[in-house]
Amino acid sequence: MLLTILSLIVLLLTFASFTPQIQHVWRRRDAKGISSSYILLNLICATEHVFFGFFYIVNMREWSGFWTHHPINILDWVNFVQLTGVWAFFNVLFFLSLYFKPTSRLQKALLIAIYIFFLIISLVPLVIDATIDIFCPQKSQTAPIIVMLLVLGLYKQARASTFNLSLPGLKLQAVVFMLSAASWVLRLAFPWKAYLEQPQGHVPIYLVIPAWWQIIGFVAVDDAIFALGQGVLLWLALRRGKRLAASHPESRPLLGE
Repeated sequence: MLLTILSLIVLLLTFASFTPQIQHVWRRRDAKGISSSYILLNLICATEHVFFGFFYIVNMREWSGFWTHHPINILDWVNFVQLTGVWAFFNVLFFLSLYFKPTSRLQKALLIAIYIFFLIISLVPLVIDATIDIFCPQKSQTAPIIVMLLVLGLYKQARASTFNLSLPGLKLQAVVFMLSAASWVLRLAFPWKAYLEQPQGHVPIYLVIPAWWQIIGFVAVDDAIFALGQGVLLWLALRRGKRLAASHPESRPLLGE
């Protein structure tokens, strides 16, 4: 019960962490300086999380100890709501950044096409599988790829201007998503005992951690990488703001909005 309550608090904080940046873009009616590729790559990561969350909570109810508990409890539903909510907020940011960004229609169409293609090969088969049991992913083979996409997205945003990034949003997400990453270690079920205590003897934990990462731990790792990325972007925004203020005091950007 205590873990469920703490998870609810993390869920609410995670949702609230998106509010400053969404308001920042909406009030300014301008997404210049926000990398659409950065948002898209994070959206793909969030879609991957929803993919596995939906699969395990719908199709794996009879299995105990992997991702969800047996039987399904409130904590499992809280976890799924958080994954789905983060995905929804990234969708809002993605389409807001496209709508308010002064880029060509061709570039916008290409980004939307990439996202739709990813949905077609991931969530659409998953929905079909909810009624026809033909798909059984045992572990996330794409975990290393998603990590690379997150790092690439951070690189794309770091190269862009940070003028339209909300400093309160960056601060909040750096802290909240790191807290979320730590909480996933306890919130998602994993049969540690079964992996560590094999018939042939005790297995070193460093050999079990890769299996944990591929099956459920990638969610915690991805959240931690995103949190670190927001911290890096916050540092860059503050540094660029100080440089601009020092060289042109009268044109200091309102990065703190």
